[in-house]
Amino acid sequence: MSARPAPSTAVSTPPPTSPSAPQSAPAPAPALTPEPVLVSGLAPAPARSLLRERTIPRLVTQESGLVARVGPQQYTFRRGALDDLVRILDEGGYRSLALVHGEVGLGKARPFLPDLEKSGIEVLDIPFGGECTLAESERIADLLVKGDLHAVLAVGGGKVLDTAKAAALRAGDLPLILVPTLASNCAPWACLSVMYEADGTPIGHEIHSTQAKALLVEPRILLDSPLETLRAGIGDTLAKWYECVGGLEAAPASDLCVGLATHAARQCRDVLLGDGAQALADMDAGTDSEQWRRVVQVVIMTAGLVGSFGGSFGRATGAHAVHDGISVLTSQAQTPHGTKVAYGTLVQLSLEGRWEEVDDLDAVHDALGLPCTLGDLGVTEDPSEAVRTIAHVATLAGKTIHNLPFPVTARDVERAIEALEDHESARRRDHMRTPIHTGGHTNG
Repeated sequence: MSARPAPSTAVSTPPPTSPSAPQSAPAPAPALTPEPVLVSGLAPAPARSLLRERTIPRLVTQESGLVARVGPQQYTFRRGALDDLVRILDEGGYRSLALVHGEVGLGKARPFLPDLEKSGIEVLDIPFGGECTLAESERIADLLVKGDLHAVLAVGGGKVLDTAKAAALRAGDLPLILVPTLASNCAPWACLSVMYEADGTPIGHEIHSTQAKALLVEPRILLDSPLETLRAGIGDTLAKWYECVGGLEAAPASDLCVGLATHAARQCRDVLLGDGAQALADMDAGTDSEQWRRVVQVVIMTAGLVGSFGGSFGRATGAHAVHDGISVLTSQAQTPHGTKVAYGTLVQLSLEGRWEEVDDLDAVHDALGLPCTLGDLGVTEDPSEAVRTIAHVATLAGKTIHNLPFPVTARDVERAIEALEDHESARRRDHMRTPIHTGGHTNG
């Protein structure tokens, strides 16, 4: 599938956003008069440029209340899923699109993508810049508006898809089709984008008002991805139950959405405990098994449904905040998201005094190759300094750890990490464990 390259464009970088404070909302643009005439669901290009000023989202760290954003308008998981692409574009009347992609991910997906230009669809090629930042979202949004494009096709890992979601919204809420190349998190499903600084430091997330037009999952692409990305996806998804169950239990019992979110969170735990180890073994052998398919769909879809139906009651708490702290360590720059979250889950359980569950998860982490200690993660910084850094970042104002039903200070997190490390040291006195490998492409 050939495509014309994106023109170069100068982009003004948005003002830096403090990790501890939400970005203030932009001043609203004047009302459009008259309202644009929609053709195939799209406003003309000049109107979309003005509309863009009204759709730039606010960077948020928390959301209150229950707002359900259920999922993509179409979800397909099967061999040949990308064959639906031309039909989806034809039905929407979309005759041009931007192909936003990671280089490795596109290489994996290319054998399964239809030749869009042969179908009369103009394609603008936009390679991903490497990190899901506010500036990168703006850069791609500028190209979308200048190209007068009808839709966006995003191919890659979670950060590629999150960037494309943010850019499509900024460009006037363009229809979006997502093709994940990794099963490492629920980014393909979630109606939000996790934002980072250029150095990979998490700064918060944007919650989007519109879901993707379609999510097309080709199992053969995911089966050819690095094994470590699925291992990380399992770690990220296991956290759904341990992080969210408290919030879901505190939600109004009369809201049936909460029941659906709770069921999804329980499935995240039960399917991965039952099938996770076999799925990793099958993927390592290149086997497209039923267990592997169940695990992949739990990571991509079921995990996304927890937040989709649970709203703020189904959001992250302690484990993801600890992830944020780990992410600022130089030694952890290449460690996958879900691998850091997996350690964060144990820290949260330590913080809550849930030691029986720590023991249960220890055995699971050992079987799956997930970390139980900072040493397993490969942290090379001074241990005391690393613990202080993690705890400081994890408890900054606005971090998800403050969603827990009790106040948490940096010193509380330090003590929880120290207690966990002591617990693991005692458990392992008679045997050693080699730090897990965290290589492989992680951003599509």
